[in-house]
Order: sequence, then structure tokens, then C-alpha cells
Amino acid sequence: MLIDTQILAEDVGQLVAFPEVYLRLGQLLDDPDCTVQQVAQLISQDPALSVRVLRIANSPFFGLSREVDTVARAVTVLGMARVREAVLTCAAGQVLTEIPNDVITIEDFWHHSIYCGLIAQALATRSSRVTEDFAFVAGLLHDIGQLVLFNRYPGEMRVALDLLAEGDHDRELQMYTVEQQVLGIDHMAIGAALLHAWHLPERLQECVEFHHHPERAQRYPVETAVIHLANALAHLAQSGSDDLAEASFIDARAWQTAGLEPDIAAAVIDEAQGAFSAVKAMLSLDGGRRA
Repeated sequence: MLIDTQILAEDVGQLVAFPEVYLRLGQLLDDPDCTVQQVAQLISQDPALSVRVLRIANSPFFGLSREVDTVARAVTVLGMARVREAVLTCAAGQVLTEIPNDVITIEDFWHHSIYCGLIAQALATRSSRVTEDFAFVAGLLHDIGQLVLFNRYPGEMRVALDLLAEGDHDRELQMYTVEQQVLGIDHMAIGAALLHAWHLPERLQECVEFHHHPERAQRYPVETAVIHLANALAHLAQSGSDDLAEASFIDARAWQTAGLEPDIAAAVIDEAQGAFSAVKAMLSLDGGRRA
């Protein structure tokens, strides 16, 4: 099967558009003369987004010391860069639930995405080489290409899942390898192409494209290494384990690239498990689609 990643990404990009407010916010924040009032006004034009930004600003995710009750205040206390990431987090959470599929439950996918984001954030905190807010968003979006494949090629992806289950004890066998066997393409390439079609940052695209092969990252190797590690540790967190011997394949070089040691794995997993419920509630859009 020959799949054109660019055409597929553009097709899905038309089915699920990335929220325009984020793109407009990015343009505004790129203007060195933009003001807090202008940013707050743009966000306030979307009442649902305003609520979510306030929810995030008041959550443990950002760790602010006092309650934030207006969008303008949120912009002031978070700062322009963190507001950009907060809005990107809201937008990312929205699109992840708007790509329908009949292969897996969105709950399973959503849980892994949140765990990956939380663990990436915890790793970034310890690394000091990656910003925590970016790491969370990159972790949240790292598998978005899988949703595209589940949506467009449900039959083939069921075959891929069966192949993965048959090789359950092979740590080297991962979803992207069976996707390549069945479809000739994998979710990393599709995800990066979709983010490109949405005009999202190149740093985010590279993390998504190479999160299983961090050694291939050219411009953002540290960020990509963090997401590679977070993905493997997220699977452990979901299974209730912190034993690296049970993890899917981890490129040992990623620890060094990220400036981290493997002995922190148990601590970051425990931290993510402790924060999971609160962050899941924080990102909930309507209390319905995300169980």
C-alpha cells in the first residue's frame, strides 16, 4: 500500500482544523509590541477557551500561588510564552478528541497521551534543557498520527494491533513497526505531516516524527529524547509498573542526550500517577467525551 503522507495529512487537516485562535495568538505574540490586553482580548473572544485557560492557570500544572480569576490576570501571571503553551495545550486536547475512530476507545488513547505529557514534563523539570510546558504539549500530541491511521485505515490497523499482540513479549516490536509492515508508513511520519499542515512549530513536528528514533533528530535532539523516554515510561505508568526491564525499547543514548539518569524513572512515574486525575479533569472540554 502506497500512502502519500502529505495528502493524507491535508485531508485530515480539513476534517479537523486546528483551532484558529491558537494560530492567531501565535501571530499576535510574534509582534514585539503586542500587549497583555490584546492577548487577553483575543482569548476572551472564545468563551470556552477562556474557561479552559483559567482552569489551567489555576491548576497544579502551572503551580501558581494564588487564584487567577480573569483572562488578563492569567496572561499577566503566566507570561506570554506560557500563555502560548497553555492555549496550545487546550487546542491539542480538543483536536485529539475530534479525530473519530472505531478501532480503539478514545479513553485508552487519551490516558496514554496524558501520561506521556506528564512524564515528559517531569523529565523536563529534572533536565533543565527543555521547557516544561512545551514538553507536556509534545507528549500530549506525540501519537496523533495513530488517530489518523485509525480513522483512515481501520481494517489495516486492526491487523497491525493483532500482529502487535502476537509479539507481546518482544520488546523491540512496537506499534510503528507493525504499521510499517501493514501500511508501509507509520504514525510518526503521519503525525509530523499533520502538524506541518496545521503550521505548528517545527520543534513539535520533530519530536513527533522521531519519538521512536531520537537519534535521527537534527534540530531538537534534546526535546525529542525527552519525548522518547516519556513514551516508554508512560506505558509503564499505565501498567502500574516502574521497572525499566518491563519497558518497551528505550534508546540508552536518549538518557544522556536529555541530561538524565535512568534511576529517576520510578520517581517521575510516581509523580505522573499522582497528577493524572487532576490534569485529566483540567483538560476536560465537556465532561462527556473524555471519560
